[in-house]
Amino acid sequence: MIGYFKTVGAPASNLDYEGVQTIVHAEHVKNLCSQVAAGDKEAKRRLPAFTWQATFEEGAPRSNKNARPTGMFIIDIDHVEGSVRDYYESLRKRDVELFQERLVAAHVTPSQHGLRLVFICDGEDTTLAEQQRRVAQRLGIAYDEVTKDFARLSFAVPMDYFLAFDAMKFATDYSHLIKNTEYEETIGKNASGSAAATAGADNTKPEADTHTASLFGGPESGDKAQGGNDSTDATMEFKGIKYADIVAQLVAQTGGVPVEGERNVRLYNLCRKLRYICDFNTDKLFAIAPRFGLSETEVRGVCESANKGGRTGKIPYDLWKIVEDLSAPADEADDSLRGGEADIDSTFPPLPPIFKQYAKSAPADFRPAVVCALLPVLGTLCSRLRAEYLDGEKHAPNFQTVIEGPQASGKSFTRRIVDECMRPVILHDAQERLKEQAYIEACRQNKNAKKQPDEPQTVVRVIPASISIAKLLKRLTSSSGLHLFSYLEELDTLTKSNRAGAWSQKSDIYRNAYDNAFYGQDYMSENSFSALVQVYYNLLLCGTPNAVSRFYNDPEDGLVSRVLFAQLPSQFGAEMPKFKKMTNFEKKMVTDRCNALNNTLCVNSDDTPCAEHELELDWLNRRMDKWLERQRIQAVKENNYARDIFRRRAAVNGFRAGMIAFYLYDEKATKKVHADVEEFATWVADYCLYNLLMKFGESVNEQATTTEQKEYVRVRNRSIFDELGDSFTKEDLYALIAKRCIKTPVRHILSSWRKADLIDVTENGYLKINCVDSLN
Repeated sequence: MIGYFKTVGAPASNLDYEGVQTIVHAEHVKNLCSQVAAGDKEAKRRLPAFTWQATFEEGAPRSNKNARPTGMFIIDIDHVEGSVRDYYESLRKRDVELFQERLVAAHVTPSQHGLRLVFICDGEDTTLAEQQRRVAQRLGIAYDEVTKDFARLSFAVPMDYFLAFDAMKFATDYSHLIKNTEYEETIGKNASGSAAATAGADNTKPEADTHTASLFGGPESGDKAQGGNDSTDATMEFKGIKYADIVAQLVAQTGGVPVEGERNVRLYNLCRKLRYICDFNTDKLFAIAPRFGLSETEVRGVCESANKGGRTGKIPYDLWKIVEDLSAPADEADDSLRGGEADIDSTFPPLPPIFKQYAKSAPADFRPAVVCALLPVLGTLCSRLRAEYLDGEKHAPNFQTVIEGPQASGKSFTRRIVDECMRPVILHDAQERLKEQAYIEACRQNKNAKKQPDEPQTVVRVIPASISIAKLLKRLTSSSGLHLFSYLEELDTLTKSNRAGAWSQKSDIYRNAYDNAFYGQDYMSENSFSALVQVYYNLLLCGTPNAVSRFYNDPEDGLVSRVLFAQLPSQFGAEMPKFKKMTNFEKKMVTDRCNALNNTLCVNSDDTPCAEHELELDWLNRRMDKWLERQRIQAVKENNYARDIFRRRAAVNGFRAGMIAFYLYDEKATKKVHADVEEFATWVADYCLYNLLMKFGESVNEQATTTEQKEYVRVRNRSIFDELGDSFTKEDLYALIAKRCIKTPVRHILSSWRKADLIDVTENGYLKINCVDSLN
């Protein structure tokens, strides 16, 4: 996050990555920069501006004493001779390691004659000026030395001015890497009253807890270099749990005991979390903090720094999880720290994390659609999850969901889900697209050169639904088995794009995506993309009933049975649907879990796909087998071909939903978790089957009658015809087919006879035409 000013004299606000992207893609920024490049100096003052080096309280004046460091710093290089882009490339090649590890962004300045670089501070206790000087020395460059204050403005430029923008680095918090002494002094003065109030806090320091000492190498182990905590009180507890046990778990989950060179930063990050269970009391935090071999003075300083800055109203998720695991029995979950309800309502199935938070925030009649919308999103984030199904095949979390509702019925709730849950993928995609743009620009500049630049191998997973076949195959090939994802708010957009003849191919791809089957094309031309690839592709589509009917217009093509349709409630005469805001804790929980899913079930830190993670779900297969048998018997009783067809894929959707649910429950092998997952999976299967029958049941049953029984009807109905008298009524026909146990509807029999000119309609019933001919 960085500071933002709408104009030079405007009050402060702050922007995250999405906010910055909105500004740099704004048309007025592009127009103003064009005016600046043309020599209009006044236009520059109308540009919005960022403070890369600091953030501010909302509405605060822009000054050093109000500037909270971001941990980043800028280097401005003015009056570059020749191409700024070429100059940037020459700098990058001088110190590749520096640019890979610490460069956040680089862009051409509004005048188009300068270069701005944004780096991460190195963590040493220096000033901005010193950070800038050392990097400039490494690169051997002259730079504008007046940019050494935290509140220095950097005018915004359009996206095509950017030469690099590392979204993942930008989204990381580096504020602990550098201090602004003016800001610290201001905060210290403001906090003097509260500091005095806590001065009398208990600061006794009994002997170290044995568990903590042995883990961190304290006095008992004799390894002072590892840093035991001599002051940890073994009797100090939080909700009946020893602080020492909580700290030990937290250290273990965040990488274990740090080595020399990372101790200060790791301790700071730990204390930023531990302060939430210390009432934000520095003395108490100091008492429980591990030492890691640092001096008492250093640890005290870290605790004081960690206790400053912004805070949320809820305990951090990973810390809450540790407290929950240490306090709750295996089959129970305590929601007291979450501030949430144990269940949403009695008619809804138990929901796993993420599903629960979004369903709680939705109106009751929107919750089924919210759950269905989350399935393709979380399926994409759980891309490498696998489980063996009843058919003996390994299944991946493949989903295609359609949210159906009239205009202005509230389908836009899906946008929030995609933006929030898919954020780690979207951020990574943005960085990959920048590489592609740089390659296109390099090709354009070197179009007459004999040797063209090498095309970068990028992985972009969030793609437009209207993507061309060739581009889709290329994206699938580069993704190496990770799911691609498409989201579309208006289904008619896809219908129109497929009118050019691509629909038959897209339909095949969507069907193959459901089963991860292979799809490909092979052309002789080198200008076309040829490939045969296994299709991993999830979709979330929204549309009105008419748009859905136009797109899925053939219930017999095998695609509709693979889709999970979710119907929004009628909004006729209803109040505007109102979604509640999540608490800060719930937001963080969702964000952290989605990041964790992406990091453990999608890509490793080096951008290679994670290994497949297989679940043992024999118990869930048994439950789904019983569900299938129940639906089979019901289909036979109803003579319902549609139920018999649709039940199979509805069960697959339910099983795959159960895969995700079980993983989100941390794969706990308890009776309660198993029961909750089974109930959730069968609910998804029931809901999927219900909507398929409501939308396509009648047409599929009619088609089944006219195809599967066509020959049967032709032969058997002839014999029925012969058994009837020369004139007969509909009641006579009803009695005869009941006697012969024939299931074909009477209206179909009569219709086929009339079309064959075998009968004629009379006032009293029907008359055989051959009988009439004989009378004449």
